[in-house]
Amino acid sequence: MGRWGGIKRRVAFPGEKPAPKAALRAEKGKARRAKRRVAVLITHGMGQQLPFETLDALAEGLIATAQVQSRQKVPDVRAVTARLGDLTTQRVEFDTRNKAGEDVEVHVYEGYWAPLTEGQVSLKDVMGFLFGAAGNGLRNTVGGFKRWMFGKEVDFGGQPWARLSLLLAAFLLLSLTGLNAVIACFSADHILGGDPGARFPERYQALTFVAGCFGAVSILTGAVLYWLSKLNRFGERHLRRPVLLGLFWPLIAAWTVLGLFWWVAACPWFAAWLDQCPFAREVAEEGWLYIWGLLALGSWVVKLFLVEYVGDVAAYVSSHSLDKFNDLRLRIKATVFAIAKAIYAQKDQPYDGVILAGHSLGSVITYDTLNALINDDALSTAPLRVLRRTRLLLTFGSPLDKTAFIFANQWADTTATREALAASLQPLILAYEPFRQIDWVNVYSISDIVSNWLKFYDDKDDRQYGRFRVQNRPDRRAVTPLLAHIEYWRNEEVFRHIYEHL
Repeated sequence: MGRWGGIKRRVAFPGEKPAPKAALRAEKGKARRAKRRVAVLITHGMGQQLPFETLDALAEGLIATAQVQSRQKVPDVRAVTARLGDLTTQRVEFDTRNKAGEDVEVHVYEGYWAPLTEGQVSLKDVMGFLFGAAGNGLRNTVGGFKRWMFGKEVDFGGQPWARLSLLLAAFLLLSLTGLNAVIACFSADHILGGDPGARFPERYQALTFVAGCFGAVSILTGAVLYWLSKLNRFGERHLRRPVLLGLFWPLIAAWTVLGLFWWVAACPWFAAWLDQCPFAREVAEEGWLYIWGLLALGSWVVKLFLVEYVGDVAAYVSSHSLDKFNDLRLRIKATVFAIAKAIYAQKDQPYDGVILAGHSLGSVITYDTLNALINDDALSTAPLRVLRRTRLLLTFGSPLDKTAFIFANQWADTTATREALAASLQPLILAYEPFRQIDWVNVYSISDIVSNWLKFYDDKDDRQYGRFRVQNRPDRRAVTPLLAHIEYWRNEEVFRHIYEHL
């Protein structure tokens, strides 16, 4: 049946010999192969990702972008359970036209690894990871950050902004730790029948007042950011970027000041000074139950966030020292590598091109996967032509620069030979030709505290390979402070780059 319901039949003209069935099959196969087939593999980031959640988000966004760019409606979308060699997986299929006006059949896959880390990381692991990361990052700001890339040592300098950011992060982390310690102490004292307000009246009053201020600012900040995020939607009126960015540093400054007050509140002179304020005494006397109850609830929420989100980073990111997550890290890599290799190894209907995309921590996994595929191809007797068939490496909301900087060995503690061996596992920083002929687009937002533009994956002194360098592209609509990390999914920037490489 044809598309419009008519019956298609090949008719032999007078004097023409009927074509054999084999020839007809070859002709049909050639017609099918005329349509380009492109696979897109998306790897999700940290957190409690549900099955098909990221696959659905990418497919929906890409379909919407394809319809706008091609000015043609996508006829139908198919959800398929597919067999790729020995691997059974799910994918989304649809047909569209690419930028050149050619018909393309697009298959979207997902690298799903979230269940592997569930319940594997404790709060103790996360806190040790964060304090260790801050300490090692600060060490790398002393004497300049050096990295072995493209066959030589590349010096990126002292990174003063990184030093300031790490000091601020360490201070806020210590403040949160102190907050949790005080909540635990006061709660235990009440449970045991004590009354901290009677034994330490001034100090208890000061801590309660500062805790109330901390909670009020946090709630107000969350409400404002949520409202701004709802207002800043794709297809609706967008808030001006400078307005949103102007809120970022005042928020950080407010939390820093409150964190400082939290430590000062324990000092006798501050408690005595605050005792002279009637408003502070009234807040402490009338609202202590609500304040400490709210802080306990907030502490529980922060704990869940650290374990579920930061815990994934702690489990996956290769640390500068040996840790207990090595086996888990290898399982995550093996899971995503298996689906990626199966896509490239498809034989009956091979893909003309493959696009690899990763969000947040998924960008780090995607980067590792592509490096592993290139190395595997170089050692294989039946190569899959990974370099020629990979059309795009897309990273968005990516912490790749942070992981490269914070978790690197300090140059004084290592040797050029050891660094060269480590770099040999990453062909993408081994040589521009032939490994970096793949387009690498990095979408970032300066309002996103997780991502940034990538500068530690190119030789800053070598400009002859300009077209092979990372193409950093800002998402000008992902601008809500602290929430920009998830706003990439709402905007067209990510999907536009994928469409342009179909």
